[in-house]
Amino acid sequence: MTPDPDGHRWQMLAARVLVDLETEATRTDLPVLGWTISGARLLGRPLPSRPAEEILTAWQAWTHHLDAEPAEEHTTPLGTRVLRSSAARSPGPGHIDVKVTLVAELLDQ
Repeated sequence: MTPDPDGHRWQMLAARVLVDLETEATRTDLPVLGWTISGARLLGRPLPSRPAEEILTAWQAWTHHLDAEPAEEHTTPLGTRVLRSSAARSPGPGHIDVKVTLVAELLDQ
């Protein structure tokens, strides 16, 4: 398998953005999210072990903090509400933007 230097570079850029976001979160007391890095993308999810109200509050707080654009909400056939929002963040001048997507899944309770 041939290494993909661009893929590694994109993930490092996303990791830089994640460090910046976590630093901001500490300063502004944002709720903890679980994060996944994939290429030049970050996926943030409120911790699923939290009550639905806390999951919603965490998603709303981060969506506001990032000035993210909410997507249309949908409900799965099993009744789970899925909320999404996305924003672009730059790891610094001269770099490509990293897409940050926030997803909250609210179980029908």
